[in-house]
Amino acid sequence: MIGVSAALTTLGGAVQRPIGAARVGYMNGEFVLNPTASQLKESALNLVVAGTAHAVLMVESEAQQLSEKLCWGPSSSGTSRCRRRFKR
Repeated sequence: MIGVSAALTTLGGAVQRPIGAARVGYMNGEFVLNPTASQLKESALNLVVAGTAHAVLMVESEAQQLSEKLCWGPSSSGTSRCRRRFKR
């Protein structure tokens, strides 16, 4: 997503700002940023946050009986991770 976004932003046209994304999992009582495929199999949470440096564009989540606080807490972490990609 990040590579395609960068290419389309460079070419101009419909995409005016680059888009970043981060995936967050939850295993053994801890959040895991950008977990591997094998970690996702064991994870109780699979949350994806995508956006620009200025706004969240998408939040997609799948969870296994977690509290609302645990499900939505990492969205802010994912959002800040997306923003950091643009400040480099």
